[in-house]
Amino acid sequence: MPTSRVINRVLGPYIWIPAVLAACILSAPATAYESIHEGLTLVWSDGSGDCREVSLTLEADHVWSCPVIIPTAGVLWFQVWTGDRNSPKYGADIDNPDGLILAEDPPLVPIDLAMPGCFKYTFFENDPSFEFAGAAGSMLATIQYRDDPVAPVPGTRVDVTDSESAQYIGCFILALGESLLNIGNLEPGRTYDLVFAADGYQQALRTEFLADTVPLAFTVVLEVMVDNRDSSWGSVKTLFR
Repeated sequence: MPTSRVINRVLGPYIWIPAVLAACILSAPATAYESIHEGLTLVWSDGSGDCREVSLTLEADHVWSCPVIIPTAGVLWFQVWTGDRNSPKYGADIDNPDGLILAEDPPLVPIDLAMPGCFKYTFFENDPSFEFAGAAGSMLATIQYRDDPVAPVPGTRVDVTDSESAQYIGCFILALGESLLNIGNLEPGRTYDLVFAADGYQQALRTEFLADTVPLAFTVVLEVMVDNRDSSWGSVKTLFR
């Protein structure tokens, strides 16, 4: 048996979320490539009760894939559906954590994602297994604060949106104690709108074009939020000029 093609570490325990997945189904049209299925659908949830589905495309003999945008880090749960909710599904094989099984009601497969962003899901049907790979582009934002605090402000974050499609990509959060915010899993050759924020500071807006897979580095300075309740009338007028 080939080794698993799973990129991200699969974690347990296995759980079932019937209410999340019950209403989700979509089929992909067949192509000239060989497959034992007419169509497959990736059905996934982050466990919040929000279920999403993406049709898989047959890209080679017995190899299916689809793009997936995951807006938050954490554990993702998925199955691959072969038809409607009453049809067999590919899920977790509790006897082989590196593989998948086709069954009537298999467990969900968990993947622990350290970072949100754009991914490609690939399903290999001959020896059921999968690959979940992040896009190759990234940005490195050095975060500075105008009042120069001793340590970076906890919860500093950036919301990223694709400028052309208006598709929300995800929220990237600055790691505790660090000043360099890694914005990864981005598709190169696209323009992104970024909104940086931290509690007590004004938002900083940027639009950046990510040309290739070379990390795009820049610095963001967050200005202190002024509390108008403690401001004199003269300073308030200055703020709104």
